[in-house]
Amino acid sequence: MRTTVGTAPPKADFNWYWTSQTASFVGDRLTGFAVPSIAILTLNATSAQVGILSAIGWLAYPTLGLVAGAALVHLPRRRVMITGELARFTLFATIPLAAIAGWTTIPQLLIVVALAGVATVFVDIAGQSYLPVVVPPGALVSANANLQSSDSLSKLIGPALAGLFLKLTGPYTSLLLSALPFLTSALSRTRIQTREPSTHSTHHQIPAPAPTPAPQFQGLTPEIVGCHPGTAGGNPQGEGLTTQMAKVGRGDTPPRERSEAGDTGHGATSAIARAPGSAIEPCEAGQPGLGATSAIARAPGSALEPCEAGQPGLGATSPETGGTPPALPLPGTQLPALADATSSPAAASPQAMLRRIRVGLRFVMDHAVLRPLVIGAAIRSFGTGMVDAVLLLFAYRVLGLSSLQGGLLIAAGSIGGLLGAFAANRLVDRIGTQRTLWLTGLEGVFWLAIPLCLLFAPAIVLVVIRVCASIWSPVWNVITTSVRQDLTPVALQSTVHATARTVTSSTVPLGALTGGFAGGVLGDQLGTSAGLVLVLATGGVIAGASVLSIGRTSQV
Repeated sequence: MRTTVGTAPPKADFNWYWTSQTASFVGDRLTGFAVPSIAILTLNATSAQVGILSAIGWLAYPTLGLVAGAALVHLPRRRVMITGELARFTLFATIPLAAIAGWTTIPQLLIVVALAGVATVFVDIAGQSYLPVVVPPGALVSANANLQSSDSLSKLIGPALAGLFLKLTGPYTSLLLSALPFLTSALSRTRIQTREPSTHSTHHQIPAPAPTPAPQFQGLTPEIVGCHPGTAGGNPQGEGLTTQMAKVGRGDTPPRERSEAGDTGHGATSAIARAPGSAIEPCEAGQPGLGATSAIARAPGSALEPCEAGQPGLGATSPETGGTPPALPLPGTQLPALADATSSPAAASPQAMLRRIRVGLRFVMDHAVLRPLVIGAAIRSFGTGMVDAVLLLFAYRVLGLSSLQGGLLIAAGSIGGLLGAFAANRLVDRIGTQRTLWLTGLEGVFWLAIPLCLLFAPAIVLVVIRVCASIWSPVWNVITTSVRQDLTPVALQSTVHATARTVTSSTVPLGALTGGFAGGVLGDQLGTSAGLVLVLATGGVIAGASVLSIGRTSQV
């Protein structure tokens, strides 16, 4: 029996979700190690080619990330995740098949990785926006910590296991084995029974407001969460959209909000009925849809789109109807035949998708809490892309390690990731969100020690640096993802997560290309060892410097 919207999802559903995500993480790590290893050890790829290979899998985010988020508003996310996992398995399986005919080349690897990256975008964004459906809001930090633990564990097991596969079965059979977890992930996702909030229902129930659990993030008070730059001007109370959301979360706001004349917080002279978890998007000035002189009743999970200029609102005063906006329904009453905007054919039009993209971008970039976190994540991703692009080159060509030894070396650093994932929640409880985020800057400090690899025991020094530096990225990820999910209304989950993922992931290929080409140029000038060490140190310092994005605000 499927769980209906509004009831607590069964714990078994999160367990299946967790299992599927863990299998997906393992597949990512196995194929992520096997493909560049095949390129370096079998196809003799250059430093620049390895950088391009590392970058191309991430190019789908800047090109398709926002489109995917807008499209997922009216697509079944569980089905999208299943389809994406099956596509990834099929794509990676073509490489061993081509090897049988002797057709495997660097261009083929690039094509497969690029197409698999497209599937990854849809699986990733769908999974991020689906999690709040499977777990209640108060459990998001715990759920994300569990997922981050699985991600860190996959980084520990995946490279070592992929290296073992390479040694025992050869490059191409090992890649086929490495793709099998994607099938496991797809199967596990079919067992999830929680039903997503429908985007095609024609009636909405407006529940009475109920208190929601207090935010779990110390330092993110309701007042801070609700700040929305630019909305105070012209608003006597200085309250904008996000302030109203914070009030609803506290349970101290009545279900009806009627703005005074001249209040620009929700658009000009609007009358809005709010429900917990709903998201009302203001129209541009002069649009009657959800902004000027409109009366709108919203329900949790609905996704009404702003009306175009000249279109009447939903029960609002309009040029066609005139008159006074009707009385708003009380909590617990049903709206008669109110169709979701996403149920109409126009919701899938390019114009509607572009409008949703703009809403997601505006929500993130206008939000005083989310904006610096997204910018910081983008900086961290750039530095991480530089490090990841040359780390295997350093292991194989400077340290002279085998594929199995290289896998073990990469995996050893993931011990720190596991420690960070387990410690994230405890650190937030003990010292607060902002101080914990500041601590993640230690990642850059540890990477500054990488030149010691040129002096003595390079393999041992690299393992120690990897372990110590890897603690902090999971801590950052757990906090920023949980904050974003907690502050984002249900109807905006897909577009907001797509915006954040697109911005942060778009810098990974830039970092990978920079690292790959810089490694080649510096290697020619300074020698391979010194050149790659310099790239690793620079990338690590950039990743740690991401905390500077939150340095001037006390609102995190």
